[in-house]
Amino acid sequence: MNALATIAAVLLALAAVCGTAYLRGRLARHLTAGVRPTAPHAGFATPEQLHDHLSEAAVRRAGTQVRPGLLVPPPRTPE
Repeated sequence: MNALATIAAVLLALAAVCGTAYLRGRLARHLTAGVRPTAPHAGFATPEQLHDHLSEAAVRRAGTQVRPGLLVPPPRTPE
């Protein structure tokens, strides 16, 4: 009977660990849902920054490698 109690205790502990892990994962997903990133460009340069830092010579050297949309920043819209 002692072996049966040990097996039951191990299975109960395993079920508790699995249940805790499931709940942690389930609740963690809901906490981050709908959160907007602090930097919309996620660390990459914005078109305005590229336009400000690219010299005319660099733009001429790059030729077709620079997309035309990066040379002229988009108009700012009030949010």
